[in-house]
Amino acid sequence: MNTRDSHFTVHHDGVAIRGSRGGRGRPLVLCPGLLTPQADLHELIGLLRREHDVVTFDLRGHGLSSPGSRYTFEAFLGDFGAVMAESGYVGPRAVLVGHSLGADLAVHYAAGHPDAVSGLVLVDGANPVPEPFLTEADLPEFRAMAEGLRPEFERVAGTARQVLLPLKTSSTSTSRSKRCARASLTSIGESTVRST
Repeated sequence: MNTRDSHFTVHHDGVAIRGSRGGRGRPLVLCPGLLTPQADLHELIGLLRREHDVVTFDLRGHGLSSPGSRYTFEAFLGDFGAVMAESGYVGPRAVLVGHSLGADLAVHYAAGHPDAVSGLVLVDGANPVPEPFLTEADLPEFRAMAEGLRPEFERVAGTARQVLLPLKTSSTSTSRSKRCARASLTSIGESTVRST
């Protein structure tokens, strides 16, 4: 059991997943949602660490984790499993807490690894099936939301609150960090659409 905050990096599927661990007590893994780096959850993490040994991490392309080549449900779920293995909670049973996409990941991880999980706390998520993760009908709404978030992406570029999602761009003069700062959910939506 840790009482001090420690940081770790898990390398999985070509992505460096940055995480942290701290607190003492019952094992708990906190999985943030899409567009939510762990830096945005620091108050909640601090409260949970009063009574739990908490592991949390940034999803691929979020916060301090590196961007990935894929942003599918399966890619995020694989990253979650890699963090669970690194934390050592695969043997000791942990409470999984997930927000939004993190809730979906937690429930699917628990279904595949029931012996590793002692409980689930699912906040604003937990779709029973990841297929389709997004449908073609969802894309216009996601594109509009991404455009509305553009100023915020630019404001937090280069910080622990950044969201580095791939852009569709033909400009080679735009720097990678600038392209990532202007991230669009268009690419995520198109890479995760399933035909029904």
